[in-house]
Amino acid sequence: DEIYSINTTLANADIVKIFQDPGNPWFYYLILKIYNLIFHFDFVGMKVLSVIFGIACNILIYLFLKKYVNSKAANVGFLLSAINIPLIYYSQEIRCYIMQACFVVGFAFLIFNILENNNKKYYITYFILLICAINTHYYQIFLMISNFLFLSFFLLKEKKYKSFLNFSILNFAAILTFLPYFFYCAYNEALLNTSFNTQLPTLSSDLILNIFLYICGGIFSFVLFVLYIFKTLKNKEIELRIKNIIIYCYLFIYFKCMSLKLLESTKYSIKYYKNITKNTIR
Repeated sequence: DEIYSINTTLANADIVKIFQDPGNPWFYYLILKIYNLIFHFDFVGMKVLSVIFGIACNILIYLFLKKYVNSKAANVGFLLSAINIPLIYYSQEIRCYIMQACFVVGFAFLIFNILENNNKKYYITYFILLICAINTHYYQIFLMISNFLFLSFFLLKEKKYKSFLNFSILNFAAILTFLPYFFYCAYNEALLNTSFNTQLPTLSSDLILNIFLYICGGIFSFVLFVLYIFKTLKNKEIELRIKNIIIYCYLFIYFKCMSLKLLESTKYSIKYYKNITKNTIR
């Protein structure tokens, strides 16, 4: 995967190539392409960009916790993120994952700034960051959904209907920027292409049982998620701001975990349908 990133973004590579990866949208490749055009780094030098994002992620976590929790939480959060094995690994890999981690913390900053100030500049910044995020990786769309549900709840609760409408329009507009890539590349080359990601398990009774267990697990996790939300809301010892942060994290984790199986199930369903249809026609 790193070799693909390198070959796609070399200074002398055709820029059209950044739009031709069905597994990953184009924004990270564009940033890496510009980075290479400016610095002309070698393999090791290209990893520096991920290192920069890794350092930025740690700093953002510290600043967010310091502003919305306290200095002690900020210090602990910074330490835990600095020694987090996946973050360390992604911070030296020529791929988009550490950039996504920065997006996650950046969204949290903007969401809670909007809750406090409801300033137009935060909405505009959120819109720009959202365009970058959903055009970096598919999973960022599920982060967008959790962010939308979280902020919409508070906007409607506080009867800020105009702000809710504007926020909805911004989310819809951001999705529109993803559709050209989706139909140009992802839909045809990934979802409808049976040769893409060929690790398709054989349809069997064990697989059907696993699918059933996934569904049961999804229902159980949703019930558990709702119970955690209610438990957090009813805890009078927790400050309102901290409750909001906890709920935000619950919502993000739930949608992130559910999205993995949702995308996997969708991909398998389309491929099984195409295989069954092809065999039936024969």
